[in-house]
Amino acid sequence: MTDYPAWIRNICDTGFFKSRVNLIKAAIIIAFISGIFFSLPLWTNGNRFFPLVRPFEIIPLIEAPYDAILLSLFIGVSIIWIFYGKRTIGIPVFIFLTVILSQDQLRWQPWVYLYFLMLLPYLIAPFTGEPEMSILISLKWIIAGVYVWSGIQKLNPAFIDGTFVQVIKVSGIKTDFAGVRNLGYTIPVIELSIGLGLLIVKFRRVALIAAITTHALILVYLIPYVLNQNTVVYPWNVAMIFFVSLLFWDTKEDHRLSVREISRTPLTAIPVILVWVVPALNFFGLWDHYLSFSLYSNKPSTFYIAIEESEIQKVDKRFENYFGGIPGLRGGQLIDINKWSYAELNVPFYPETKAFKKVSASFCELGIADDKLIFLELLHSKGQIHYNKFTCSELRSH
Repeated sequence: MTDYPAWIRNICDTGFFKSRVNLIKAAIIIAFISGIFFSLPLWTNGNRFFPLVRPFEIIPLIEAPYDAILLSLFIGVSIIWIFYGKRTIGIPVFIFLTVILSQDQLRWQPWVYLYFLMLLPYLIAPFTGEPEMSILISLKWIIAGVYVWSGIQKLNPAFIDGTFVQVIKVSGIKTDFAGVRNLGYTIPVIELSIGLGLLIVKFRRVALIAAITTHALILVYLIPYVLNQNTVVYPWNVAMIFFVSLLFWDTKEDHRLSVREISRTPLTAIPVILVWVVPALNFFGLWDHYLSFSLYSNKPSTFYIAIEESEIQKVDKRFENYFGGIPGLRGGQLIDINKWSYAELNVPFYPETKAFKKVSASFCELGIADDKLIFLELLHSKGQIHYNKFTCSELRSH
């Protein structure tokens, strides 16, 4: 076995987990289930205030209590799959998961998508040759690709003026931001370098240490005493430390050359292509931000529902907890969709216009005139903030 740190060797030297592939699969499933429990209201179809954002209306809605039964089956069979690694057990796991994800687009969070992609090689690896090697190669490329694209997506002014400013404020550093503004670009460059460094033997150990340090800092950044936001990604960041350690620690092979191995098994290449190639479509508006690992990049739009003060009594009182503000806008109240999503589901809103329009449609049943109910999308482009707005009449006409 590869010379891993002692704490990893102690785990791997016992029973079923002597197989590195099985240990990684266990980590994926445990992290996935942990994320679900951190955001449990997200995974129910009934008894929740935030509406379902159904991506495919053609697929029937699963009512309570059958939604809970389906989720329980997914969790239960996934746990069984940890200990009994046959593909025949993995098939129902993917069937259950696909049905669950088809019920609500807000469930398509980046960590959910990553776990889905990482489990896929276990199902589609070749039956002949060295299936475990094929799985490991795919997983290594998937993880490296996430760092690469997450870094690329942050190379924009909106990241500097949004997330980087927030990091400076939260850290308590007293400085002239204009003087350190360009230092913000070191964050995406480091992230991009981690992904590339993991694939090259010469830089692998430095990249691995940088990756582990990055996730440790993110965990500190998100704790209640600092930012206190997006706690659902706690298990994801812990899992990423496990993933990079298990996959890359003290390994000697040059993964740039493993492209040949991937090309020999086209099915195994599917998740690798989805991570490395397809996210480029995001720059043309053809692929969603979260499926392109646009994480904390400030590129996705933010969404608000503006209601004139005279009509506020027509909306649920609970929305008072989610009122927000946009600099320069006056009069009435603004419902901050992201704030609402965090509070009710413990996940950020899925940042796509198509999802926002489906949420907006539920407000069109309140009997509020078009000139008193406006749906706002704020976009960050070329260092500027732009507004898109639409009304219920425009929604009905499409």
